[in-house]
Amino acid sequence: MVKIWIGNVLRKLKNFYKKGGEMKNQIILLLIFLLSFSGFTQENTVELGEIVITAKRMEEEVEKTPANVIIIDEEEIKSSGLSTLPEILEKKSGIHWRSFSGNPSQAQIDLRGYGEQSQGKVLILLDGRRLNPPDMAQIEWLQIPLENIERIEIIRGSNTVLYGDNAVGGVINIITKKGQGKPTLTISPVFGSFNFNNQRISFSGGDNKFSYLVTGEHLSTSGWRERTGFNTKGGSINLAFGLKENLTVNLNLSGLSEYYEMPGGLTKEQMEANPRQALNLNDDAEYDFLNAGLGIEADINSNNKFQINFAYGRRDGGYNMESWFSFVSSILETFAITPRFISTNPLLGKENKFILGIDFYNQPLKIKQYLERERINLFNEANVRKKSTGFYFQNDFYITENLILALGGRYENACISAQDTNNPLESKDFEGIAYKSSFTYFVPEKTKIFFKYDRIYRYPFTDEIAYYYGFAPVVFFNKDLKPEKGNSFELGTEIYSLKNLKLGLSIFYNIIEDEIFYNPLTWMNENIGRTKRFGIEFKGDWKLTDFIDFHWIYTYIDAKLDYEPYENKRIPLVPVHKGVVGLTFNLPKDFSLSTNIVLTDDFYLGGDYDNNQEPIPGWTTFDIFLNYKPKKFEKNGLNIYFGIENLFNKIYSNYGFEGWSGNIYYPASGRNIKGGISFKF
Repeated sequence: MVKIWIGNVLRKLKNFYKKGGEMKNQIILLLIFLLSFSGFTQENTVELGEIVITAKRMEEEVEKTPANVIIIDEEEIKSSGLSTLPEILEKKSGIHWRSFSGNPSQAQIDLRGYGEQSQGKVLILLDGRRLNPPDMAQIEWLQIPLENIERIEIIRGSNTVLYGDNAVGGVINIITKKGQGKPTLTISPVFGSFNFNNQRISFSGGDNKFSYLVTGEHLSTSGWRERTGFNTKGGSINLAFGLKENLTVNLNLSGLSEYYEMPGGLTKEQMEANPRQALNLNDDAEYDFLNAGLGIEADINSNNKFQINFAYGRRDGGYNMESWFSFVSSILETFAITPRFISTNPLLGKENKFILGIDFYNQPLKIKQYLERERINLFNEANVRKKSTGFYFQNDFYITENLILALGGRYENACISAQDTNNPLESKDFEGIAYKSSFTYFVPEKTKIFFKYDRIYRYPFTDEIAYYYGFAPVVFFNKDLKPEKGNSFELGTEIYSLKNLKLGLSIFYNIIEDEIFYNPLTWMNENIGRTKRFGIEFKGDWKLTDFIDFHWIYTYIDAKLDYEPYENKRIPLVPVHKGVVGLTFNLPKDFSLSTNIVLTDDFYLGGDYDNNQEPIPGWTTFDIFLNYKPKKFEKNGLNIYFGIENLFNKIYSNYGFEGWSGNIYYPASGRNIKGGISFKF
């Protein structure tokens, strides 16, 4: 009966999808909008009383946080059937992402509609250490094996006061696991189409005095499209020491080797003829990553604690782009020290929480450009560095038991310098000043309402100000380039008072002054003008019965340019509408069937500031997963699953640019079938 019912559902979905067209997208968008008011949202809506760290850089209950917070835990990651972070972030939290390589190794994440430079507007953290490179390179998502992740905290909206540069559209903190309990060995092999295979293994255990976790992971695929394959091998060691009742030490080490191919873009005609073809047959990249962290936490007394983190990161490798006659090797290092003091001493007889901290980052980047893949003839060598020191504070004062006033500020100084073979060292200093205020009113286990204002900033990328890639040496250092600055306003609420139903709504408005864009007329990055973004985010979680759960998120973003000659034009690469809905059926015999539907509206090509090119069409994809978790093996964590991503093999492009000789599109992956098992010993 279950198989017959599933078959009928799939046939109906397929018929509906084939009828397609604009009317289909409009109907789904309308459903997303209406159902959002009814309380549907993504699977990862937080539970009451859950603790979040990222929003305030200290432990705090989610309902007391003035932000749209999403938490994805280890169980959700395992049961999702997904294998990479960009997939999880899109299908579990509705974040928009795009890739020029057709695989997630260089995926660009966009929170709240920042378009071409969105990677500089979302701060990505690994255990609190920033992963954002100082240049325009994307985050290397594959350096973070899923087996090593305990939870992902996503804070939508600006948080410049606490985190400084990059924290304009949001903050995503990836928190790694710590061992606990008796020694446990977990094995999780996954296999799929296009030679996909993913093997994960971990060994963990421990108590309050000492805990350990050792993980290993291998992930590879030949890719749906030609030359979109990638291969990673990595591992990690996490140790925690409880030296005294008031002193804990955490040590984290991880490393990964990565190789991926780059197929290049296609014209519209090539997309229509064969979207799986590749034009660049010899473009690829290979990198090694090392991440190390040492964290110390000391409880001074019951109301005061001191934390300090030392972190080191290294990316070593390079890319070969024969299509552009570019062969580059580089070493990027990150040194970080981030001490902070946290106090919960009462103020004026009222509850009060105070944090004071310093962020020091030093990121040297060494680049060597060669004339050939074999790296025999050195063409140019450059040394680039970004250093920053930021001082910040935030105070949360409880005006009443249920009303919190938060005030905070940040001062940060940064310096970007560059030098190459033929030019002397040049540098420029930047100043960043941010401040914030917010009110949060909450009723435990019922609702929260918040309003916040943030003054925000973003420094230029190193290769926006210094030109050290390409065919010429660093012949120009753009000292006229200024940091982006702006104002962010947000009003939001979350309602928990209805039985089996959670609702959320956020409305935001951001104004960015001196936003940096590439000017093709001058061949330079410039502070061209002002941009505006108005957005609405709806979310909800409805447990309809013991057998059916709905999970939903919908975002509306009106992102516009606000300077001549492009006044009131849409910002390229930003869809107005995006929706994600999940439906889970808890079936008999310990089976469950879950679906993800992701709908993305159309958007303009990168570089199309006057909006005169045909937009990239929107798309809708369906994923379906069948899980089997027998209760008699619950202690062993047995989970067997089978899934199909992009069920109806939708052909679409999630990335594209307006070009001098024609528009270029980058096809996304088609249908992918996976199956796997997870078991603890």
